[in-house]
Amino acid sequence: MSPAPIETKPRLLLVDDEPNILSSYSRILGRSWDVTTAADGEAGLRSIEANRPFAIVVSDFRMPRMDGATFLAKVKEIAPDTTRIMLTGELDFKVAVQAVNEGNIFRFLTKPCPPGLLQTALDDGLRLYRLIQAEKDAREQEISIAGEIQQSLLFGNVPAEAGGALLACVTLPSQGVDGDFIDFIAHRPGCFDILVGDVMGKGLHAALIGAGTKNAFARAFGRLAIENCQNGSCEIPSPEMILRRVQEEVGSNLSNLGSFATLIYARFDLKAGKLIWVDAGHTPTLAFSAKDGQCTQLKGEFPPLGFPQLKAYSQFEHPIASGDMVFFYSDGFTDRRNAEGQFFGVDGLESALIQGRNEQPSALLQHLFNQVNDFGGHAPFADDLTGILVKI
Repeated sequence: MSPAPIETKPRLLLVDDEPNILSSYSRILGRSWDVTTAADGEAGLRSIEANRPFAIVVSDFRMPRMDGATFLAKVKEIAPDTTRIMLTGELDFKVAVQAVNEGNIFRFLTKPCPPGLLQTALDDGLRLYRLIQAEKDAREQEISIAGEIQQSLLFGNVPAEAGGALLACVTLPSQGVDGDFIDFIAHRPGCFDILVGDVMGKGLHAALIGAGTKNAFARAFGRLAIENCQNGSCEIPSPEMILRRVQEEVGSNLSNLGSFATLIYARFDLKAGKLIWVDAGHTPTLAFSAKDGQCTQLKGEFPPLGFPQLKAYSQFEHPIASGDMVFFYSDGFTDRRNAEGQFFGVDGLESALIQGRNEQPSALLQHLFNQVNDFGGHAPFADDLTGILVKI
């Protein structure tokens, strides 16, 4: 029979400029709390920043250099989940009430405070702290599940090969779920569409809008295809007609939600040797030419989906040949900053793409990601990151 696990004591920080009070409370509370003490607000802040989170911080009001109200307001900024309690004298009652109203403290107690009353306040504060942690854990689990659903059901399945083209794809959400969206639609051998979009914002709401916008493209494509058949035509709906229909159906809804989406919809026709594309305010797509070893930025002048439409979306064509590459991406690549605040930028992507032109798409895309990650010092990405690389 294995021994029962030892429960970890909740962590408590006591801040007071009177050593006798710190010593007395530490001795009384040490049986049930992991107590840390600090003689002033500055020392208390250093302790919070240097250690694991405290469940509760108890601070005296009258202290040199930084009073308790100011100290606990700063605690709220750097450790918002920590329960904050203030000890005050009777003359500081109005200040304490103000601190409560401003949301900087959970409870205030007048000095001298009997140990039993302090313990009751600590018990109440600990229940609040644990409730907040439970809610955070539940939300993190919810986001994790949502991310798995998004990856497995909502993102398009980008194949590694499509009738004469090799493809690679990467998606990295910045908050568990992704505001970016992608899709791949095969029509016939050597002819396929790629959709890459980026919803304003991050997190669950952006992911839901992205899923809805992607679904709008599927609906628009299907309805236009049916209309073509009814008119006696077997033509695949053009990229510009698909985007125009999506704008008609969901553009105003996005605007009403206070959101918008940048995107590019591109069709590869390998038999005809051309790329047909239409964009809506998206980052420039990079087209590498194997013939001259240079990159061309494919960028239209149309606004994002959800903006007021001053003119109808129109498509463009770009020649493609064997050895050429096309890179679609979200601004998570280009907006990556280094320690000096500089952006990785489109120029950085162009350079990396040219340098890796002889690599297979999967290896080259990993190389691009590594360069962007290294550029930002391996810090967490501040924005969703999506990329699809196609090599003819």
